[in-house]
Formats: sequence, C-alpha cells, structure tokens
Amino acid sequence: NFAHGDVFMVGAYIGLAVSSALLALTGLGIISLSAPVMLGLVLVLTLIISMFLNSFVGMAIERIGYRPLRDAPRASAAITGLMIGIILETGNLILLGAQRRKYPDELVQIGNEPIQILGVSVTPKKIAIVLVSLALMYALHLFVRRTKWGMAMRAMAFDYVVVPLMGVPLNTMAAMTFGLGSALAAAAGPMPWLALRPPAVYGPGDREMLPLLRWLQRG
Repeated sequence: NFAHGDVFMVGAYIGLAVSSALLALTGLGIISLSAPVMLGLVLVLTLIISMFLNSFVGMAIERIGYRPLRDAPRASAAITGLMIGIILETGNLILLGAQRRKYPDELVQIGNEPIQILGVSVTPKKIAIVLVSLALMYALHLFVRRTKWGMAMRAMAFDYVVVPLMGVPLNTMAAMTFGLGSALAAAAGPMPWLALRPPAVYGPGDREMLPLLRWLQRG
C-alpha cells in the first residue's frame, strides 16, 4: 500500500483534531480531575479514538481503490496506491492548508523533564512512546498468530483464490487488514509530533514512505 505514508499523515491530523477537541471539553469542567491525570487521560483517549477513526480511512481505501483491482496486474495496484496518496495529500492541502500545525502545548509539555538512565539522558515521553510501540507490536503479533482472523489473514496472503472456498469472507478480511494497518498508523501518527521540538504536523507522508521505497528498489 504505497498510500500508507499518507494514511500515517491523516492519522496525525485526526489525532490533532481529537486532542484539541478533548482539551476543549476538559476546559468546560465537566470532569474534575488533577491536571496530570486529566492530560494523561486525554492522551490515551486521543490514541484510541484516532485509531478507531483512521481504521475507517483504511477500509474506505480498500473498498474504493483496491477491491476493484484485486484480479488486476500488481502494477495497477501499485499505481492506484500512489494515486490515493496524491488524493490524500491534495485533500489535506485544500482542507487544512500548507502551514505547520502543532499539537496543544499542554500535551507537548508532558514528560519533557529528562531523566538519567545508565548515564543516558532521556525523557519519560520517549520511554512511553517506545513502550506503547512495543505493546502494539506484541498485540499485533498475538492477533495474527493466535486468532482465527489472523489465521484467515495469513491464509489470504498465501493464496487469496483458494481461501474463499474454505469459507473465509475475502472482502471482510481485506477490509479488516486495511483497517488494522490504518489504526496502527494512527497510533504512530501523533507520537513523533508530541516528542519533537518544535512539535509540528508536517505535510505529506512521503518521508515515512522513503525507507519502504528504497527497500523495494533493492529487491
């Protein structure tokens, strides 16, 4: 999916919108919690809601862009992925403009006090990003290896022509695969921008796709 870098970008912007909306709601005083707990809750909810919403972006991409080309040559799917990426980038520029947008300062400032671990200076926020990433990767591993849906995904990757004969709903599994990948992209989207200085959501997701393109070129 050559558009995955742009799905990552969409997830970052969804996270920006969700976090801003949640902070606006907390400002109404509906829930009475201490500031650190409230901000931590906002971060967790931002991650969960962004993953949920971005999964629909992935499923829409599969339904509109890839499903009609399932039996087409592989080059057609690759070109379609590039086209979808251009559509997402252009839509982003039309709707939000080309200027940088940064996450709310309240969230960016959480966990920025450096601590020393074995002589290395690191912030708690970056430690949390690594731990969350490892937890998500392990959860994905368990899903793919231990559940019937994961088994169906692996079978579909092996031979998607025979799999429907075994009773596996091909369209459902394809949509689930794209939705899961997009949800993980949404989880990764806000993380770098909350840790960078200055924090900003940059434009297209081309930079995130460059390592993949180099890997494909090398075979």
